[in-house]
Amino acid sequence: MQGCILYCAEMMDVVLKKGSWYSYGDNRLGQERDRALQYLRENPLLCDEIEKSHLLEMKGNLNHQGSLRTFTKLIISVINILSDSRFDMDMFGNLEGRW
Repeated sequence: MQGCILYCAEMMDVVLKKGSWYSYGDNRLGQERDRALQYLRENPLLCDEIEKSHLLEMKGNLNHQGSLRTFTKLIISVINILSDSRFDMDMFGNLEGRW
């Protein structure tokens, strides 16, 4: 689940990646993806905050003229996630009711 959150939040510029470092606001999540994911696993409240920020950003963008751009980024994210052998469907968890 954290992998999907991290990937989508990065695509929506909620989580920033500079070089090999991932960060969210003033929080440095980790260097390289695996360490950032481990940090999110160890800090579930921050992971939930990032997920909510990402969803709010996406919802806000869909209500404005950038909706096609946002939708395109989301579709690209989903395609990349599903085509990446490191991911499996279990990472999505129960998404019912989140949209």
